[in-house]
Amino acid sequence: MKFAPDIKLLVFFTVFSISLIGLDLYFNPTEMLFYLSILVFIFVAAWDAIFSMSLHKDIKIIFPDVVRMSKNNEIELGFSITTGQSTLKQMTIGISFPSDRFVSSYQQQIHLQKKSTRVAWPMTGLVLGCYHLDTCHIETPSRFGLWAVRSAVAIECELRVYPNMFQEKKTLSAIFLDTGIGVHTQRRMGKGKEFEQLREYLPGDPYEDIHWKATAKRGQPGEQDVRVKLAML
Repeated sequence: MKFAPDIKLLVFFTVFSISLIGLDLYFNPTEMLFYLSILVFIFVAAWDAIFSMSLHKDIKIIFPDVVRMSKNNEIELGFSITTGQSTLKQMTIGISFPSDRFVSSYQQQIHLQKKSTRVAWPMTGLVLGCYHLDTCHIETPSRFGLWAVRSAVAIECELRVYPNMFQEKKTLSAIFLDTGIGVHTQRRMGKGKEFEQLREYLPGDPYEDIHWKATAKRGQPGEQDVRVKLAML
């Protein structure tokens, strides 16, 4: 957990310093009062930081185990934030996506609902593959708003980017046509269930394929051609 000065702390420090300078010029306060005021300021800022150290202990961010998307197709990554008994009203959350693999915003400011908040994060996958998210970063105001409290939350999410079938349909059609994938009808010599035509007997043709009735009727050997359905994979 880290603490960074919030704009409120800087403004408060500036106003406080100007006020002390004005008092010194017009009322000439004692040196002890000046140092006492500085100590009060430091005490308030330190107490706010210490009191805010447990601010994130009940926060849980729940991502889906697997998110599937098509290349160059924008989706919304949905996840939920639970805050338990915390009274936080807003949160800035950051997710480190690989910049050359996805198009997405690095951080978003979320207005929290009581106990549970649903978030939809737009994103687009650019490169095919499988990617893992294991950490996200959150930032919330401290109890008095003087600090920005930052911490890392462990998550488990796998992003899978698949080919965009709509954009690549022409390429896929060419692949299917070139490889002959599917069920086709072919002509071939040999046994088969579907008779196609008669032709003259040629030397080397198997005797078992001679059409004997046609041979007796025509007075010369005749060979039968058949059509066989083949499943080509």
